[in-house]
Amino acid sequence: MALSSKTENFVNLQLFLSKSTEHIRNLFLERFKKKNNFPWNDNQKSALKFFQNDKNKASLSMMNQTQKNLALAGDTSKWDLSLFFLIFSKSNIIDKSSLKEIEKIKDVRNIIAHSSDMSLCDQEYKKYWTEIERSLINLGLNKKDIENFKLNLSKNTNETKETNEKKVQELKKEADNYFSKNNFSKSIELYSKAIDFDMPTLVDAQQSIAFSPNWFKPYARLAQIYVEFNEIPKAIENYNKALILNPSNEEVKKLLANTKYLEFEQNRYAHLDDAAQPKTSEEHFDEHIQKVNKYIGEKNTEIIRENFDKFKKMAIEDDKNLKDVFLAHEYRDGSLKCKQNYDMAAKLYGKAAKNGNAEAMFNLAQLTIKGQGVMQNFQIAISLLKNAASQPAQKKFGMNDIPVVGVAESQHLLGIIYQQGIYVSKNMAQAIEYYQMAVNNGNGRSANNLGLLFLYGDGVASDLDRAENLFSWQNFSI
Repeated sequence: MALSSKTENFVNLQLFLSKSTEHIRNLFLERFKKKNNFPWNDNQKSALKFFQNDKNKASLSMMNQTQKNLALAGDTSKWDLSLFFLIFSKSNIIDKSSLKEIEKIKDVRNIIAHSSDMSLCDQEYKKYWTEIERSLINLGLNKKDIENFKLNLSKNTNETKETNEKKVQELKKEADNYFSKNNFSKSIELYSKAIDFDMPTLVDAQQSIAFSPNWFKPYARLAQIYVEFNEIPKAIENYNKALILNPSNEEVKKLLANTKYLEFEQNRYAHLDDAAQPKTSEEHFDEHIQKVNKYIGEKNTEIIRENFDKFKKMAIEDDKNLKDVFLAHEYRDGSLKCKQNYDMAAKLYGKAAKNGNAEAMFNLAQLTIKGQGVMQNFQIAISLLKNAASQPAQKKFGMNDIPVVGVAESQHLLGIIYQQGIYVSKNMAQAIEYYQMAVNNGNGRSANNLGLLFLYGDGVASDLDRAENLFSWQNFSI
């Protein structure tokens, strides 16, 4: 699609604003290193250290939830002008005159962001460009660099556009390849590069919305573009807008559900994450042994391994349901004794679950969520998880108290479900309650997730000290 001159002005100014943000980011990194004698590493550790300072912490109270999440994640490459301005305004990293120049650029950005038709006449374009250029020069950017940037924009001929289209396809193909290998960080990097080349596609969808705001299709189209570029939160936002305009559209509902599920997986909260996959008692036992090895020594762990079959028989004598559970594990995963058979696994888990076995309930819930061996039914799965989560978390085994497999795991998964709102209405209070129950029962993954909530102030008052304690605790949980 060929852009009009007014639309091209709008796009070029957006690109200039992106360059401005890049320069301001470099300014932040440079001044931070100069002031502290060590670099900012674009991670949570840098952010925690920075915002523990009372003066810097004050900027958090001025941020909305999204800004706070980005700030505490520590990745400055994802910060925008408004976020840099808020952080600069409460710290002493830059002087007041520099802060004023950043504010001027931010003001232009706000005007452009609220443009109703995504276009600028030549007079407006020249005015805003000059204002941004003047501020950037005052902030130390070389005027020659700005001139070269402008010259490159003016060379955006049809030949260049064709080259860009080819480059977009190459980047997307490469990004898709990394995505299929679950290398999300690399795929996001490549999709982000593709966005720089394919700005007109986004502008096209944005213009459609401006011209027909009550028509749901442009929102759905924009959402699909954001999904392609792995901008998942923006995709979800636009699918939700499409559903507001057309609540009964089943196709959009399905696309939204799939996109939320994709976000669920990429955030490593999903039950498909290896860390949250159903595990056999043998796997749980092996995991436990690896953790306690440093406390009891290699020699003692080997003795325990050698006697595992004996412990297994003792466990079955203690709980007859475990015979069905162990066999169900083999049918679920396949073994030398039997071929993989989800129907048989579900039947055996169901038998033990009816008798109140938490491990069976947890694993049957997993199969029910995926529709393996049983009909997919999220409500039944959640009911099974709640029943398992309500069981006592420990039981007597000989002279010792041991964890009941399936209890803390179910509590953790319920925390995930309520936090993400995938199968139920999002309920942060419920999520926090289940995470805390799981933490109390020794679940390190819940400690991590709960720590993130306290870090970001998501559904609970922000508490950096408690977040740090939870992150430390998860490394020692068994």
